[in-house]
Amino acid sequence: MTIRAFLDTGYDRLRCQATFRESTSWAGILRRVRHGAILHDVGTGTTYRMGSEPNALTGDLLLDLKKLGREHDANAQGTARAILWRHHWRCPTQMPWKKLITSICAAHPAVYESDINDLGVYLAQKAYQNAIASVILNGQELPRSVIVHYAQDIDAVRVGINAIGGGVHLCKATHGAGKTEHLLKPIASQRNNVIAIAPRVSLVSDLATRCDLAHYQMTDSDPDLALCINSLINPKYSTSINQARAVLIDEIARITRDCHDQHSTLKKEANSVWNQLTCLMQTADIAVGVDADLSTLDVRMLAGSISVPIHLWIVHDTPTDLRGTFQSVEVVMKKIDEALAAGIPSMITADSAKLIAGLADELRGRYPHLRILDIHNFEALATKGTPEALGFLKDINANASQWDVVLFSPTVESGVSLSVAHFQRHFAFYYGTVEPNAFNQMLRRDRTARHWDIAIQGTGMNSRPDTYVEVLNGLQAAQRRLVELDNGFFSIEPASPYDLDCCRVIAASNAARNSYARNLWYLLKHRGWKIERGSFDKDENGKKLRNAAALAVDIAKNFAICKAEDLPKEELKKLSEAYSLTPEQAAAVARAQVRETTGTPQGELDSKHVDVWQDGKLDSQNRLFAALTATAQPSDRDRKEAEAKLPIALRSFDAARTEAVQTLFRVLGLDPETGQGIVTEKSALDAYNTLKDTDQGRALSHFGIARLDRVPTYPVRWVNDVLGKLGLYLDCVARRGAGGRKGRIYAIGRKVKVNRDGRLVLPGWNLMCAIRARRLSATSV
Repeated sequence: MTIRAFLDTGYDRLRCQATFRESTSWAGILRRVRHGAILHDVGTGTTYRMGSEPNALTGDLLLDLKKLGREHDANAQGTARAILWRHHWRCPTQMPWKKLITSICAAHPAVYESDINDLGVYLAQKAYQNAIASVILNGQELPRSVIVHYAQDIDAVRVGINAIGGGVHLCKATHGAGKTEHLLKPIASQRNNVIAIAPRVSLVSDLATRCDLAHYQMTDSDPDLALCINSLINPKYSTSINQARAVLIDEIARITRDCHDQHSTLKKEANSVWNQLTCLMQTADIAVGVDADLSTLDVRMLAGSISVPIHLWIVHDTPTDLRGTFQSVEVVMKKIDEALAAGIPSMITADSAKLIAGLADELRGRYPHLRILDIHNFEALATKGTPEALGFLKDINANASQWDVVLFSPTVESGVSLSVAHFQRHFAFYYGTVEPNAFNQMLRRDRTARHWDIAIQGTGMNSRPDTYVEVLNGLQAAQRRLVELDNGFFSIEPASPYDLDCCRVIAASNAARNSYARNLWYLLKHRGWKIERGSFDKDENGKKLRNAAALAVDIAKNFAICKAEDLPKEELKKLSEAYSLTPEQAAAVARAQVRETTGTPQGELDSKHVDVWQDGKLDSQNRLFAALTATAQPSDRDRKEAEAKLPIALRSFDAARTEAVQTLFRVLGLDPETGQGIVTEKSALDAYNTLKDTDQGRALSHFGIARLDRVPTYPVRWVNDVLGKLGLYLDCVARRGAGGRKGRIYAIGRKVKVNRDGRLVLPGWNLMCAIRARRLSATSV
């Protein structure tokens, strides 16, 4: 078998009887890596690498192509493959696949074009399949208890369900197919004791109105009730829920995934809500769940928890004439400025509430004659609870014409559909904070839109554990560390089917957001969009608007928090649990959060404390920084979660987190108490190699502190990114010889780190210590 033949098999690892003809050894291992493959000769202990090492390449494509041009003929092919592996993330959003492949092949005459083309095809196909995995149904992977039906439209689904008469039904149909109006509404009108469930509070009002049901916030005893999934286990609604004979579920895929993610709004109650939901679906006379994004994983999880057969209805997709243009943030900012200057009604959306808040504030200053509405939940400036926002969302079709510009964040991800043509231009900013299918939901709020200018923030890439095995290993490692740190109270618990499903959901969500730009591109194409690549230039006018928006939101936020009142704890608790807040209420809640996280006494808060707060980032930094000097023993929360038999996928594992952070510092040669110690390129790489195969290292990955699945190209940068999770950073304190970055010596920075504009980036060691001391002092009082 040749190396090429091995790569074509798709295997990641393969044992072979002989390494190569001339070898005297009769045992070898072939392993796929990012840059091609490596062949390990077991007999001699020699590892042969195909092409250059990954660390020999840079993140700069032009530099890597120059490096390829200087390679010897024998190494050119391996280096070419390595460059394609390293830079294929750029395709197709930043550059076409063909352009990348052509550039690599033209860089060296010894590169086999057919081989690079084949690898490019493989990578493109794999990228496409990964992008649509969260929204496709594969009949061959579904359990036998799932009965699949195909229908031409929603009316055919309704007829089919009526013919069956009852049972559990799932319907997958595209956006705008009429799932609520032509399926859920007729079923609700034909039945008594109807419970309709939605994943978000914002969806409940629309569902209640269209299905003629009582809103759960208005009553708690009506037999026909529409409620949010979070309230399904609220005893207040138990009478209506226990008497339910028909269960209607909007966006059931979103609900299913939220029930398997402790970071969703359900948090620790996720498993209890899931059990109640699946029990309700089985005991009711009929249960119908609808969603445009229903996937194989969603159906498998439902089938695994429901003992009765499930009827799955798949509606054929209808052709769409939607178009999207991917561009840089600066280019889209310029287009927004031009559109508003011309008085063109425009809709703007982004998965960053901060951007929406800042952009709206800046646009009001530039165009005071325009009627501008922004809807978001950004910290102290939240506007979703304002009368203007509530009125707009109550009847968007009647109220849209009252506004020249509407901006919204994921708070209007779904549940609102504009079917009256009013807005002529549509702009979107994608930061990768939500999954591509959720962002697609945001784009579909205006059903009359035919073209979207889509800006991609950042590189389009993130780094999170994105395989089921990696997520499960991290979870089990955290549990093992907790057991070993305890004196006998805890024991190893095997992962339940629910725990395993949680790992699959988290891995799928991370995979979708890791390549968010590419995945959005392919997902929209899968939905029938025509996608094109626009300019990714850094337009100066667009850059000015972007910077002005960032400055405006910081000024407005600081002002709102500083002038807000210090409310009593009881009132703050009520506000923190409320769904929609006025800007004044949001500012009061944010003020309390700033005081608590910075340890600021009442009456002493100012804008500097707000800057240190970093829009809530300081909360997680405090938690990890406090772990440096904490005792690595199980917390009260660890014990309570174990006593309550909470699924291990939903547990906190506080002791494992504390130990992992302290282990990281020790391995790096840093003192957890004083922060003293030095880091070099070599010591950083040694620390990575020491941690990568340990439970403490897997725990670091599980808690999102450090990734250890691939060797870092720049080890010091990897350490710096990890320390940033604790509010710290590395500062170059000395240089040895002329070895470039390899000769530099680093230590933890003591002072506050700021950017060129003087804005705080990271607190640094001294300030984190001061905050920790103030918080401890406030706690002891």
